[in-house]
Amino acid sequence: MKAVSFLVILFLSVDSFQLQQTCYRDDVRSSKAASLTVSYCGAGNNNNPNDFESPQEREDRMRMVRQIQKSFYLGEGGDLVQALSDDDPTILTQVPLWRVQWTELPGYQNVLNVHVAHYTHMFRRILSGPKPWFFGHIYLPGGSENLDNPTYRLLEPNGNSNTENSSKATTVGTLMKVTDYKFLKDGRLTLIVQAMERFRVVEATQHVPYAIATIQRDPDMESILVRNSENDDSIGNNDNENKNLVAAAVEETLEWSDWEFRPTLWEQMTSTTTTTTGKEEGMIAVSPLINYDSDFFPNELLITSKHQSSTEQDELEQILKKLECKIWVSLDALLRLLSELNPGLSVPVPSQLLGLLPTLPAAAWPEGFQLEEYATKLQQNNAVVGTGTKSPFVRVSENYSYPILRRAARLSYAIWIILESIQTQGSPSKQDILEETSIAKRLQLASTQLDFVNNALRQALPES
Repeated sequence: MKAVSFLVILFLSVDSFQLQQTCYRDDVRSSKAASLTVSYCGAGNNNNPNDFESPQEREDRMRMVRQIQKSFYLGEGGDLVQALSDDDPTILTQVPLWRVQWTELPGYQNVLNVHVAHYTHMFRRILSGPKPWFFGHIYLPGGSENLDNPTYRLLEPNGNSNTENSSKATTVGTLMKVTDYKFLKDGRLTLIVQAMERFRVVEATQHVPYAIATIQRDPDMESILVRNSENDDSIGNNDNENKNLVAAAVEETLEWSDWEFRPTLWEQMTSTTTTTTGKEEGMIAVSPLINYDSDFFPNELLITSKHQSSTEQDELEQILKKLECKIWVSLDALLRLLSELNPGLSVPVPSQLLGLLPTLPAAAWPEGFQLEEYATKLQQNNAVVGTGTKSPFVRVSENYSYPILRRAARLSYAIWIILESIQTQGSPSKQDILEETSIAKRLQLASTQLDFVNNALRQALPES
């Protein structure tokens, strides 16, 4: 019963539907329950003589530093993040890696306050090159202190990494894109970044001061299966055919990316102040989930004509639609249970998550289902949504050509914004979720977690 009580307290005291306050020191992220904000970390009592500069002295010094930096990084980023060839969209070379102590899931966005020297250098190189500004986010226990630790060394060309099997390095990460940035007066960088898709490290070409690697985009198993011309589940018999199937899945991801990821820009969200020491401080708010871009509508005829439906696809879609439906019903039940435990409690659901609610579910929604009513109101009111930045609410099912597999994949990651703060024995970590290549299995993991929470809340209800 203690575990049940703990869950009830957690839900009633922590707004788990909003991302936590995040403060970056080096590459460590610590969280506290709050609305999604990133605060610039103060210098503290570090006895830095520069802290005693007048604002004018600091401004003059930093102007000189920026001039030197601009000269140093001129054209530096042109050799980063290159496609291996036009015929193979799956491989990217020269990708800088942000190896840190947490995992980012596709479909999320964040603000990074970068001041560690080697990562400031890395991002300045990236930003000195042409768009898109890509980098890899990959989990590393201990962060920067283990960048050159043989225990966590990434695979090198020809397999030289103290042998592939001996390294404990995580090789599955998330391809990130910088959508906007700002150079701060004290030399730090503030970046708005979006998590795009999963990748696997093929080989590392540099380890320090930061890692650079060749990576391969890693589409979900279902998106590959539906392209199997022989409708054979046993992918792996023909290397050339498999390569073509993976490439086709990646091409579809690229076709939809402009609609799936609305860019968040600095001018839409910044609120900063300057202290008497000349340091910039303030709060930057960003919605934790990326919104779809209502201003960009994909060429439906082009996309649908290239990928014809098949029996395999129909069967997979039905499986995923049933799992989606189960998750939405469980989420709706969770909201009702919280309301019963604490009458008058209003628990907001992220609008970007609500936009994934199917208009044609696998089965009729149960009586009293609230989430459809919420989504319909947002549509009818032409609502603009977001934290700090505002953009039109998008009900993705209204785009009839949008693949069900892609909607289900987005939900399989987005639902964890609600569940990530609830760690129970045996519950998956965010890295476990990222490394799971099956959309259906990720949805099932989320469904199991929702069932656990709902059962615990039901036990906490007073007996009638």
